[in-house]
Amino acid sequence: MWTTAYRTSPKAGEEANGDAVLVRREDDAITLAVIDGLGHGRLAAAASNAAGDCLGRLPSGGDL
Repeated sequence: MWTTAYRTSPKAGEEANGDAVLVRREDDAITLAVIDGLGHGRLAAAASNAAGDCLGRLPSGGDL
């Protein structure tokens, strides 16, 4: 059984940060990405979430 857990913490005074993690498990592959949206706050969080969404839509197995 797999468990995925991570924790991020925004800078003091901010409600969000640009740190994100993507883990996608499939029968023949695992995709792992650690994403750092540069900066702090809402815009950094939006950038890292967009990157995670984009990476999550890529096909597995290296076939681009």
